[in-house]
Amino acid sequence: MKTLTGCAGFLICSAGLSAAMPAQGQLANMPIILQWFELDWRNMEYRMPDFFLAGYNAAWLPPPGQTLSDQSVGYDPLDRFNLGTPSDPTAYGTEQDFRAALDAFHAADAYAYADTIMNHNGFRRADEGFHIEGGYPGFWANPPQGRDLTPIDDWGDFHNSPNPLAYLQSENPGAPNYNTVLGDLVALCDIDQFSQNLFIRQPLEAGNPDNIPGGTLRNLPDPMNERFYQDRTATTPELILNPDTGRMGSDELEVVYSFLPDTPGAETVGTPVLESPSDLIARSSQWRLEVIGVDGFRLDAAKHIQREWWDSSWDPVIHNRWQHPSGVFTTPYSFCENTLGNNQNFNDYIRRPNNAGRPGDGFGNRDALDLPVAGALRNINGANGFASWIDALSGTLDDQDGFNDGTLGVNHVFSHDNGTVGSGNAPPPQPSFRAMAPTEHAWVLLRPGSAIVYHNSRGITRPQNGFWPRQGVPIAMGRAQTDGSLDDTFTNLVQIANQYARGDIDVTSFTDPVVPNVDDTMIFERRENGGVSSLLVGLSDSRSSGTSLRNVATNFPAGTRLHELTGNASDPVIDPNNQIPLIITVPANQRINLVVPNKVSSAGEHEKAFVAYGPAVPIAELEISGVSGTLPDRPFFFPEFAQRINDIPVVTGDSVTLTVTTSQADPLDPNTDDNALFKIGQGYRDLNGNGQVDFPVGLADENSDGVLLFPQEQTVTGGFEQFVDINEPLFTNPGAVNGFYEQTIAGTELEEGLNYLTVNVFRHRDAGLPVFRQIRRVFYYDNTGPEIELVDPLTQTDNGQNIRFNIRALDATTNKVVTFLNLDPAADPVQLAIGTSQVAQEDRFEWSSTLLNVPDGENTLTVVALEETNTATVLTHDFVVGEEAQCLADINGDGQLAADDFNAWLNAFIDGDLIADQNGDGQLLGDDFNAWLSNFFAGC
Repeated sequence: MKTLTGCAGFLICSAGLSAAMPAQGQLANMPIILQWFELDWRNMEYRMPDFFLAGYNAAWLPPPGQTLSDQSVGYDPLDRFNLGTPSDPTAYGTEQDFRAALDAFHAADAYAYADTIMNHNGFRRADEGFHIEGGYPGFWANPPQGRDLTPIDDWGDFHNSPNPLAYLQSENPGAPNYNTVLGDLVALCDIDQFSQNLFIRQPLEAGNPDNIPGGTLRNLPDPMNERFYQDRTATTPELILNPDTGRMGSDELEVVYSFLPDTPGAETVGTPVLESPSDLIARSSQWRLEVIGVDGFRLDAAKHIQREWWDSSWDPVIHNRWQHPSGVFTTPYSFCENTLGNNQNFNDYIRRPNNAGRPGDGFGNRDALDLPVAGALRNINGANGFASWIDALSGTLDDQDGFNDGTLGVNHVFSHDNGTVGSGNAPPPQPSFRAMAPTEHAWVLLRPGSAIVYHNSRGITRPQNGFWPRQGVPIAMGRAQTDGSLDDTFTNLVQIANQYARGDIDVTSFTDPVVPNVDDTMIFERRENGGVSSLLVGLSDSRSSGTSLRNVATNFPAGTRLHELTGNASDPVIDPNNQIPLIITVPANQRINLVVPNKVSSAGEHEKAFVAYGPAVPIAELEISGVSGTLPDRPFFFPEFAQRINDIPVVTGDSVTLTVTTSQADPLDPNTDDNALFKIGQGYRDLNGNGQVDFPVGLADENSDGVLLFPQEQTVTGGFEQFVDINEPLFTNPGAVNGFYEQTIAGTELEEGLNYLTVNVFRHRDAGLPVFRQIRRVFYYDNTGPEIELVDPLTQTDNGQNIRFNIRALDATTNKVVTFLNLDPAADPVQLAIGTSQVAQEDRFEWSSTLLNVPDGENTLTVVALEETNTATVLTHDFVVGEEAQCLADINGDGQLAADDFNAWLNAFIDGDLIADQNGDGQLLGDDFNAWLSNFFAGC
């Protein structure tokens, strides 16, 4: 085993040797990302409370676009603008489903990063029939007439090959026909990003000579394509100076147009223009960002596209196009998948504000997965103790700018490509606990920088000969997939990171005078640069039975009482001999003896070879007023991936009061709570009624110029509100037993449905970065019924055989829709609907009801929309069938349309008689007069 002594250049080794650190975001947390795969969007939306309560701040989602197979994971894209329709859904659902899931992530105070493929389309289709149908939507392959394409044909927007017998390939450098940027990746058709074939690639009108050549099925003109184009008439374009990165050759001035909001009823005025394939790809990213609502991107196969394309073609289109929850527009976060190595990643593909001295580096916000260190962590887990933590430290992507400070690289252990178990060509089995690498995840989650935990929900069925994402961490959200048992190993680490893990890293293992290395045991602290620590972490890769003892320097002040946070010190399997202290008091010389469990004890293998110590945070209890019950569970026979872990309380009333009661966590530690803050969702709302957002942006905009240098960071205070009704911290009330905080929030400030509440209760600190008790709660605010409408309902028809009514939900709370024809006036429609099957759900917000054999005459449709709580909205709509039916405008029923029908309508309107409801929306409003007037002039 290699032994390293002393301080390596890539580390910050001790307080006396700490390098100067960049100032940005030192009080902020980089988001902890759940790579959440193999679950459809609707179940993901349903499970959002579990995601939030587990402590995650962001999600990496699978590619949402349409592929040739509706069972594909998404890495073989067909149409980047088609996110699924009711008649042709993706494996995950429809565009409405995806947008609802994104809204749920935002409500849960999380960012959603969509996997995005810009290197290739689906599998290379050379067959003539495919191209007669139109080929790849938005792309042109210049197909010859009367035969299949060959490798040496022109191939239009795609790279061809000089070899008539084979296409270029980019996955195997040692095999023939290899080319990194021109070759097909696993037979997927490689796009020529620098092609200058110019077409209207999503045509609106037939006959335009600039239209892309159409086929029988695809690339056909469609007026609805207007929604996929930027507005070039109602908005002013933005002139953007794109500084040269050294890869572009010169500064570039870009003209970028914006999309108009794509909401129901909004006018769409997108203007199609001539585009290259590169323009189409970049526009699809801007559309997903501005219209669909993603927060950033994971960039698949980045090395297979020329490095300058990212700088000159993609960056300007998304520059300052993402709206931070505070309302500030800034550049979204993205991270590349690039296997070329950290040095090339840093020099050729990363473009971030902290890239040391690079021209134009503040223009982008593009990072990269740290693939070498992920591989090293998997090796450490599998090496039976014969590896070294030095492999997880040396050559990290984070160190490429000279600082191991968390400002570069996205840390992870597993992904869909390199999972805990699985071959990729069959459903993956369940992993052992050891295979989940809990100790290696402790390193990823508690060190600086963005961290990923990969979770495969196993909720999608794939074709047996297709690609199956490998297994991840089944307990990533706190529950085992095999038997449903609860397991907080990973969620506890996530929550420790949220509460304590801020600042830079100080690897103190090298201060041990006897074993000054990280071969088996890694010890590090998180702290303010050159200042007081917030968290002490010890990790071991040893499989020897027992523990490891190290004597190390600490940056906690003498007298600090450090509590073990993971629970491992009190676990009889991990520490059967009580060797690991529950509390360590820092001595005067600031050197401590740290006992770290190995992966095996005398009680057996446990794999939790880690401890984490920090000062006690306050004990805090949260009470929410108006709780009237809990949301009902789904039936037991629903699969595990579709079941919530957590109970959700239902809250009613015109307002909600939050009460936080604090107490001293450690009777020998006087540093109790000195403040508490709260927010709902992403915050940045005046919830306490004091006329302002108390913490408007936070330190991500340190110089207050409106540009967020690190917009993906979750600032400690940004968007939070003070408790103003009662604010009595325990620390500032000597002699008190408890601290109290209370805030009443008006019901008008709450969302009908799920609300995601975060409360941070801060420990008093004279020095050092903030640490706090974080409380997360989800409650369902149930104050009104769901909002629905009938979509263009008919009022009269001659044929009652098959009458279809369409119902649209106007918010996310509608869970079920039931309809009744000519319901007995004495019946209770809500109670009947609770026990009746719903009508057909066409899409996330769309339902339809087809009535058969409707009798002639006047009829009444009753529509009942139910929430999960069975709170309901009831609409009624009158319509007539048959020629003998009374005219709708004939209010007095004399069989004639005359002026006195207006007086009759007016009286009915004043009396609340629904005969005055002439537009059939179940409400009496001013627009019913216009509807009556239309019915009057339409005649009988």
